[in-house]
Amino acid sequence: MANNQANCAYFDNMKEIGIKHKHMFWIFSICYFFDMMDMNLFGSLGASVQATFSLTNEQVSLLSSLSFYGMFFGGLLGGWMADKIGRKKALLYNVLIFSLASLGNAVFSNFYLFAFCRFMTGFGIIGMNIIAMVYIAEMMPAHSRGKYQGQMAALGSLGVPFGIMLAAAVVPRSPEAWRIMFLLGAVGLVLFPIGMKWLYESPRWLVSKGRIEEADKVVETMSGMQSNLAAAVTPCVEDKVGMLETLRFLFSKKQVGSTIALATMAIGCVVGGFYIANWITVLLVQMGFELQMILTFSMLGMVGAPLGDWISSKISDMGGRKTPITVMLFLATALCLINGLTVTMFQSAMVALAAYFITNLFRAACATSATTMYWTYLAENLPNRYRSTGTGIIMSASRLLIGIVTPTVPVLFAIQGPVAGNGMFNVMAMNAVFYLIPAIICLLWGSKTAQKSLEQIEAEAAK
Repeated sequence: MANNQANCAYFDNMKEIGIKHKHMFWIFSICYFFDMMDMNLFGSLGASVQATFSLTNEQVSLLSSLSFYGMFFGGLLGGWMADKIGRKKALLYNVLIFSLASLGNAVFSNFYLFAFCRFMTGFGIIGMNIIAMVYIAEMMPAHSRGKYQGQMAALGSLGVPFGIMLAAAVVPRSPEAWRIMFLLGAVGLVLFPIGMKWLYESPRWLVSKGRIEEADKVVETMSGMQSNLAAAVTPCVEDKVGMLETLRFLFSKKQVGSTIALATMAIGCVVGGFYIANWITVLLVQMGFELQMILTFSMLGMVGAPLGDWISSKISDMGGRKTPITVMLFLATALCLINGLTVTMFQSAMVALAAYFITNLFRAACATSATTMYWTYLAENLPNRYRSTGTGIIMSASRLLIGIVTPTVPVLFAIQGPVAGNGMFNVMAMNAVFYLIPAIICLLWGSKTAQKSLEQIEAEAAK
């Protein structure tokens, strides 16, 4: 078994990544850039879109939910695509989908076509995201998976401040200037031909399909070291598995506990992170704050996501990955409650908004750090044959839940809050719950996976 595990090392013996890995690093970073920009874009544009189409709060909620419903189906099919046609092609096809959908949001004036494009944007973004987390886990050395995942996400997260700053400068200029922001999301189209040339297929996926010689060639090309995976055919080549078989595995007697823990963590990291994201501007406008002032002060929070990803790159490979995720989720819980209090603590609108977005910055940093580490953690905790489809199922379920719970935001906001009639506190208290429960689950039942090869993690879980 030891020799077989050694033959399955792939890139795990590399002390430093080479130029081929760096090409992949930058392509993934740019993919994340457009992913993060669009994921946070509707939060800045919601009020303007609402005015253009004369929408009610319920219709704005529908647009927000459609994106997450698209993520549910995109996650399921994205993971399935990655198993069927390979990580590389599946990733790039999903980049193509969300870029074209963003272009549609920029040009369509019909509400229903606009709504369809929001659905397809979510479909492509989550498909790309899920495939990327599996792709990175399989391609990066074991000792630094978390580091490079964090660094790529940190660079990609610059799409958040870029989108916020540009929205603040562009959106107030005309009633439909918001369309320019969606047009920028279509720039991801240039990544398709670049990725087809510079990205390599995951050798773990190639081996699982019995394409040993191709896998050896990829490892040798990217690492500069000789590879001989032929001796590892027996332990590494696996039967094809479908979605139903993956579901049976996830809810098998031996695996169901781990599945519940991983799914609960997904809810905390994903649902908690996006519960109020698309509502912030709309709610603050309804509280009487001026749109221009909101967009200006929102730039205070623009470093939250990049800061969180940078923190994750420094701590992700520590404490078995379990410890830093737990700590960040507990911090995000506390900051949610503080965040909800700030908008009514000060009489000055300027001071209240500044306080709100400063605390929101640190909340976003902690939440983003936990989420980025969880991407790596989820891929590590699933066996190779179930990794892509299983990741898609779990992440899709969390996205579906966002679509279900997001409509509760205006309901909670309309209820007189326990603190000075502050409806925003109700919303942020609910957001805190989404972080707290998974933090406890991770603390009590999470496993330690950092610094181990994927094959070692799988062998330990099988005992």
